[in-house]
Amino acid sequence: MNVKTDPVRELFVIVIYIFCNSLFVYKYISRITIYPSIVLTLYIVCICLFIALIYGIIDFNVSAKSWNILYLIITIISAVCLAIVMLQFDPSTIKVGRYPAIQDWLSRLLQGEFPYSSETKPSGFPFLFALVFPFYLLGDSGLFQIFAFVIFSVLLYIRHNKDSFNSFRCILLLLASPMFLYEIVVRSELFSNMVIVILFLSIFNYFKRKTNLFSLVIFGLAGGFLLSTRGVVLLIYLIFFGYYFKERKPVQAVTFTFSMAAGFLITLIPFMVWDKFYFLNNGPFAVQMSYITLWMLILAVVVSILCALTITSEKTLYFAAACTLFGVVLVSFLLMIYNTGWHGALIDSGFDISYFAFVLPFLLFSLDFTKNADHSLDAKY
Repeated sequence: MNVKTDPVRELFVIVIYIFCNSLFVYKYISRITIYPSIVLTLYIVCICLFIALIYGIIDFNVSAKSWNILYLIITIISAVCLAIVMLQFDPSTIKVGRYPAIQDWLSRLLQGEFPYSSETKPSGFPFLFALVFPFYLLGDSGLFQIFAFVIFSVLLYIRHNKDSFNSFRCILLLLASPMFLYEIVVRSELFSNMVIVILFLSIFNYFKRKTNLFSLVIFGLAGGFLLSTRGVVLLIYLIFFGYYFKERKPVQAVTFTFSMAAGFLITLIPFMVWDKFYFLNNGPFAVQMSYITLWMLILAVVVSILCALTITSEKTLYFAAACTLFGVVLVSFLLMIYNTGWHGALIDSGFDISYFAFVLPFLLFSLDFTKNADHSLDAKY
């Protein structure tokens, strides 16, 4: 039987997916051909046919156990292949600042130097580097991306209620994404950062019916640590936890919020004590605020809160998060186009389109493939 879909939401997801990936195709294909528009057109045609195939593909008469084994094999093979592809590229020859910034930050910290004084101007909050640190010790912090891919594959499997066939569709879309492959090659952590956030949200969703004030403190502290990766995580929290706590007792919301604030501050205090002036004026607050104007930040916060207050179904939370993140990045991109022109913003890297990678995991996580699907992660709500 062919896959039935929720047409409006699915269409929005696919349009955003194609748009984001098309930007990557156009930008980087422009460096090797004088006909980027032709190549982009061919890409759009091919990806549309590919997506149509994914949506129209028949669920073969194969046992659930067989699909589970196949999904496991595909995940492992894909992870190995992605690692091999990543290792073929020397990060020192790739002009992307995130990997060198992470390497230099951790190296400086281990040498007893203030890590935010680096010339690479690291934009992440402290806990981002803590997430990457185990892989840095393994010799290549880019392995964090491979780890995140495996985690995301597992989360997709659980979300689709152990329907490996639908999870397989999502993985195909992920592997067919130039944006994701770019993240792997340059060892960027934007996609991976959001995957860890989704992991946290999924764990919270699983246990939230059993939560008491003590567990809310624990979850709040953990959420605060993850907030200490990138400021954009705040928008996601406003949507998810705003939705969750709007019908709960105020004491629960207050306990969770203060615990999250405490977790966030715990990660910052050592660096503020170390060099308060430099941290506040040249650290992650200053760098991240340079990417977004104050009015945009206020608008994004308001939109996130409105989403939390108006959403009536848990199934739309990830979609709302994807659209909000996409809107923030898109408006920033359009403002850069207005100021520097299309060529300056995109081709000359006046704007870093890698930030669209924030959107990708939430887009794929919001796909249903089946109308009125009952996702096991959502079933715990």
